[in-house]
Order: sequence, then C-alpha cells, then structure tokens
Amino acid sequence: MKITHYILLTILLSYSLCAASAPPTPARETGPNLIRQNFEKNLENAELGDKSAQFEVGKSYNAGSGTPKNYKQAYIWFSLAAAQGHEKAKEKQNDIEKKLTPQQLSDAQDLALYKQLAISKKNELKPVIDEESIDGKFIRSSTEGDIFIVTGRIKNTTAHTISHVKLKGTLLTTGNFKAMDKTVFCGNTIDEADLKKMEITQIERQLKDKNSSIKSGESSPFMIVFSNLPEGLKNFTVTLTDYQKQPDKSLKNIAN
Repeated sequence: MKITHYILLTILLSYSLCAASAPPTPARETGPNLIRQNFEKNLENAELGDKSAQFEVGKSYNAGSGTPKNYKQAYIWFSLAAAQGHEKAKEKQNDIEKKLTPQQLSDAQDLALYKQLAISKKNELKPVIDEESIDGKFIRSSTEGDIFIVTGRIKNTTAHTISHVKLKGTLLTTGNFKAMDKTVFCGNTIDEADLKKMEITQIERQLKDKNSSIKSGESSPFMIVFSNLPEGLKNFTVTLTDYQKQPDKSLKNIAN
C-alpha cells in the first residue's frame, strides 16, 4: 500500500512541475476589446475607400459598437458606401436620415463630401524615390571587372500597401546619352562581399527574384547593378516604372 501511495505522489509531483514550467498561453482578445479592434481595422480600410468597410463603420456608429453611438458619423459612412453602389448602405442612410435634424443632416452631408474628397486625394498619391537615399559607386568584381552599383529606398506615400514595385536604372554618358538600362524589383539587395564574387547573370536574377510588399508610410531598399560599363560614364538616373496596390486580406467586419 505504501508503494502505491509513493507512486501516486510521484506522478502528481511530476505533473505539477510540468504545469508550472509550461509557458502561459497568450490571452486572446475577446468581448469589447475585440469589437474595438475590429472597428479600428474597418475604419482604417474605410479611409482607403473600401465600401464594405465604410458600411461596417456606419453600422458601428449607428449601434455604438466599438465606438460611441453617433448618428451623424453613421450617416457619413453609409452615404460614402452608398455612393459606391453598396445597396444596404443606401437603405441604412435613409433610415439614419430620419433620426437627424435638418441642421444635423446638412452638416453630415457637407462632412461626407469633405471626407470623400480627402479619400480621393489620398488615393491619388504614388510611391516616391527617396532622393536623399540614392547612392552610386564602383566596385571591383572578380568575375565581371568594374561594376557600378546604385542603391536607394522607395517611400510608400500612398494610402495602400503596395507590391511589385519596379524600378529602372539608366546610365548616362557625355551629352546625357542613354547608354544602358536595368530593371529590378524593390526589396532585393545583395551584400557587397557577395557582389564581388557573383556573375552578372546571378546578380540580375537575384535582384528580380522576389516581390516586396511595402505598407503605407514605410520604405524599402533597392539595388541596381551594371556591368560592361560604357565609355564616358557621367551620370545615372532611377525612375519608378510600375507598382501594384495590394488588396487587404485581413479586413475584419464587425458582426451584426
């Protein structure tokens, strides 16, 4: 009997030690915190012009879900979604209109117009090359001889996450003659020590290898490498030739 008690006690102690040493499970956001987070996410996407998110923001203001109840704000966001063809938003807009005084309605209509103009203006912005970040220099490659490297950064000044950012570097000789072009994707760079050992075909392949996404307000590096350099090289230029707006797949809608 004593042996049985000893074994049972050993098992209980072992379990207690394992439970004590196990890392705590991260707490999941629930209830009001989750509703508030979903509202903020929808508001972020509504500001980018997403009509489904605008509808959800209107619902949140109408119900006071995740944000204080505000019929004027609800009208604004429902009207913006309705203007983009959201049928349910038009119905909600009409319902909210009955809850507003003539002065409140007039104010809400004016604010909706200003908001729409602000969203349109924000969506017209394009990513830009950070001129202060651009640098060009020669290095000696063991496989290619003298090569010229252009580096810099792209700033995403748009209201969206962007991807497939394509840049073209051009070498200019005497008289601003365009002697050579190279195209790369932003986000690809190679360590200088590796550049000195790599063949140009490997370099070009790696600089076009992957696509980099850049969130709104952030930046990403780029690198352009030239070999077989022309005589009389005097200058170079870098231009942004293409990019794509990346759809937000993480959009979360507040439940009815």
